Amino acid sequence: MQSPYSTNPLDAFMAAETSAAMALAALIVFRPTRSRISRLLLLLAAFVAVAAPALPDLMHGLGHATFGQPEFYRTLDLSAALATVAMLLASPRWIALVALAGEWLLFRADRFFVDQLWEISALHLVWVAVLVGFEALADTKPEKPAPYPHERSYVSSDIALGVLATVLASIVCLVVLQGECDSADEWAYTFQAAVFAKLHAYSVAPPCYEAFRSFWVFPQDGRLFSQYTPGWPLFMAPFVAVHLVWLAGPVSLGLLVVAVARLARRAAAASIDATEAGAERQVRLAGTIAAMATMLANTVLINGGSRFPHIWICATYAWSVEAICVLASPGLAPRRQSRWGVALGCALAWLLATRHVDGCCLGFGLFLYVAYAFVRGRFPMRAIAATAIPFAILGVITLVLLRLQLGKWFMTGYALTTLIHTWNKVVISMPRPSEWRWAFPIAIGSYCWWPLAPSLGLAGMIALLRTRERRVAFMLCVGSMAYLAFYASLEMGRGVDFGYGPRYRLVTIVPMAVGTGVMFAPLFSAAFARLGRAVAFFEGGPAAVAVMAAFLGVVRIAPLVYPSNFEDVRNRNVVFEAIKKMKVSNAIVWIDKGTTVSDWLDLTQNMPPDLYDDDVYVLMNRSPEIRQCVREHWPDRRWYRAQGGREVTLVPE
Repeated sequence: MQSPYSTNPLDAFMAAETSAAMALAALIVFRPTRSRISRLLLLLAAFVAVAAPALPDLMHGLGHATFGQPEFYRTLDLSAALATVAMLLASPRWIALVALAGEWLLFRADRFFVDQLWEISALHLVWVAVLVGFEALADTKPEKPAPYPHERSYVSSDIALGVLATVLASIVCLVVLQGECDSADEWAYTFQAAVFAKLHAYSVAPPCYEAFRSFWVFPQDGRLFSQYTPGWPLFMAPFVAVHLVWLAGPVSLGLLVVAVARLARRAAAASIDATEAGAERQVRLAGTIAAMATMLANTVLINGGSRFPHIWICATYAWSVEAICVLASPGLAPRRQSRWGVALGCALAWLLATRHVDGCCLGFGLFLYVAYAFVRGRFPMRAIAATAIPFAILGVITLVLLRLQLGKWFMTGYALTTLIHTWNKVVISMPRPSEWRWAFPIAIGSYCWWPLAPSLGLAGMIALLRTRERRVAFMLCVGSMAYLAFYASLEMGRGVDFGYGPRYRLVTIVPMAVGTGVMFAPLFSAAFARLGRAVAFFEGGPAAVAVMAAFLGVVRIAPLVYPSNFEDVRNRNVVFEAIKKMKVSNAIVWIDKGTTVSDWLDLTQNMPPDLYDDDVYVLMNRSPEIRQCVREHWPDRRWYRAQGGREVTLVPE
């Protein structure tokens, strides 16, 4: 499913933006630091920004054909101006200077980023939320921040959230994605996991290899292995061994949800005073909100149900941040130093082993904080040793596996990519003004990630800067910015994007989830505190609006996204569906170029022939010589030819 990942992207975009504006309105109304006029102006600024993309069609329908791009920009200028005036009426006054600077930058952005009207509209809504975050930053710091609650207090909650996320992703995997692969990328991970499940580093090229060739499974001196680094296939391998390969993605989402819940609770505890009524409830709610927002996002669930590693990258990243925060806490018991050191070493090593470039970019923020904490003496030597040992062990295993596959040290399968697929070259350049939507998919991301709204999450990250857990915001934001900057510089990611949503930017869901939990926990805590009282409506009203916004967004966006993914996966697996329906066994199924919507290199999804004996081989009909070779090596198998396009039948030969 290509960008914009929906058959009706405008409806999906508007559903996400209006829901985000409703949730933001709940925060604006709830926060007590503004005058009524300031609140009203900020609300108007948010809804003017949201309404702007729909105004051209609306005005044309009313007979105003002159409403075009200039009028659209003037509408957004009005939104920025309203936000600035609101800040002029609020306190402290320095925020008004920030608002003026932001308004000027938005004006420049409107004229620089051409043909990106939805993105500019979403950016204005983000700016309103950023101002809300700055106001939260200006709040009085807690005199006595709540201590981070003991881990055991939340074991049952974490287990419940992790299991729920795993179940939801499993449902999406089996119902929407039909438990199948959507591309040769997913199959390459599966192939390598199948090799590791048999305790091999690589497979052996079978006879008649050109009939078996797969897009991202590469041959090297008779060895076969995936283009991708070993981290994710190593995680998948046990699931392959028990014939539940589809479950690896859902389990990784469960681990991610537990990590973001822990980080959100940590951040919320630092944001409130320990003596404040309902402090523990607010901490607990922050974790629940962050977890629920993560597991309800459609693209997060789709990637969690797929065989792509992006959710696993998010999980290892989030657990790395949590482990660093634990280890840098004063007075940590020796046993916990060792335990969390091992957790940190494993998470970091697995992050690098899964996608080494991603690991380096995300690790930049982690490295800066760890270096600072080490200089300040916050990392005990026991923790450093406990981190280093598993990191070194997993690192050596990864390097040895790559050495066995490629025959050289410090190389990955990516080194062969350009040699095998000459068109797939890595080119670094600055995006043109019309290409920034691919670098920072703020418009598409608004409906792919909802209820993880970029606007709401960023506000929470800014608010965290006034607390002792500013380190969480620092590590998450610096790492994410380095990550986004790298992918923004790659030309291959522009103009077209295959996959389940903007998955190469998916790691930004971690700061979004934590920030969302931090911002909305006080709102929901106040609502729960007033249940059954006469003022419940006034205190609980904003929370009710936020819940309604989240629910409406999820319900409105789901039918605009999931059916498209379902149909895309179905179209790409029609050959395998035909094999199941006809109950073909002990057979060879020949495919010709152009038989289905998939490239025929995507369809050769055969387990390693030297390690597994597939009942059916799907092979490419490249030449008479290839067919004769297959006949000689598998003489007892029946032959079929796949015919059709979006519907395939198997014709006996």
